[in-house]
Amino acid sequence: MRRLIEVGEGDDLLPSILASPLAALSLAYGAIQQFRSTLYRRGTLKARQLPCRVISVGNLVSGGTGKTPLVERLASLLRDQGIRVAILSRGYKGKARQPVSVVSDGERLRLGPLEAGDEPYLLARNLPGVPVLVGVDRYRVGLYACEQFAAQVVLLDDGYQRLSLARDLNLLLLDATRPFGNGWVLPRGLLREPVSALSRAQAVLLTRCQHPPHPSFSVQVARRRLRVPVFQSCHVGDSLFELREGQRAPLDLLQGKRVVAFCGLANPGSFRDLIERLGGRIVHFLPFIDHHRYHGRELREIGELCRSLGTDLALTTEKDGVKLTANGDGTALPFPLWVLRIRMELTGEGEGFERLILRAAGAL
Repeated sequence: MRRLIEVGEGDDLLPSILASPLAALSLAYGAIQQFRSTLYRRGTLKARQLPCRVISVGNLVSGGTGKTPLVERLASLLRDQGIRVAILSRGYKGKARQPVSVVSDGERLRLGPLEAGDEPYLLARNLPGVPVLVGVDRYRVGLYACEQFAAQVVLLDDGYQRLSLARDLNLLLLDATRPFGNGWVLPRGLLREPVSALSRAQAVLLTRCQHPPHPSFSVQVARRRLRVPVFQSCHVGDSLFELREGQRAPLDLLQGKRVVAFCGLANPGSFRDLIERLGGRIVHFLPFIDHHRYHGRELREIGELCRSLGTDLALTTEKDGVKLTANGDGTALPFPLWVLRIRMELTGEGEGFERLILRAAGAL
């Protein structure tokens, strides 16, 4: 997967012997996705309607846009407005195989990170009062949320390509630094469908706007005459906590510290950049594949690396932290490990974005 990400980000990394076969596969895959979208747009295929409001959060590029912090923010916003909200997820990489699995009923956790998947478990742990459910058939999962939890709004996590489910708001996330990858769909690139799918978005949220947006976004917006609200956001550090003891510390703990950092993210570079912006001095950085499951041997090697380099602390993401032990509390770790909690911060029209969400939820 690490190699797949690299190949998708630049043609200079793609061996020429693979370029033509992958391009042919990408063209075929893109045509299939475009044809499928056309069938739904023309009504040949019908999207099913849940008996509640549906807000979809998704992207065009595989992974790495920061959906999880956004879904958490949206769920908190709706919950705090007194709206009964539930989160629907596929539960990617989770072991749960039931048609509907309840990660949290809003009061207690029912599944661990291995069964639920790391992202649904993280959302469930951080969002008391919000049911989190996983399953492949989002309509069936959503119906369960409405019937069992009286959900008034469901958040469809990673739902942009789930055309079989009608929604009240189709929110598209794009990484401002590389909104369309290298422009190719899978497998030569990382696009899940052609850039023409941008036209389905009812609102766009650019993430990682601490960097200037890549010009390709403006080009595509102009080319497709897209007339939807566009918002900007960035990911910032929220807090630090030590996984074994639960000790908390302010972000300035990182200032000038020698850090060994590791993560299993689709876009590990964003984690590295954030550590450096917070003043950490990275002496060694270990990027694992997205949704990586850590083994005892790997953790022992990281501990040895920290000792041999004389580092001040080891650091990982909250998403990685929840799955480092079976129960997610870190008590079995062979070394002290700090976790950097990340949140999404809207820049500019934050109030306008919240009004858009509340309107889609029927609260305005």
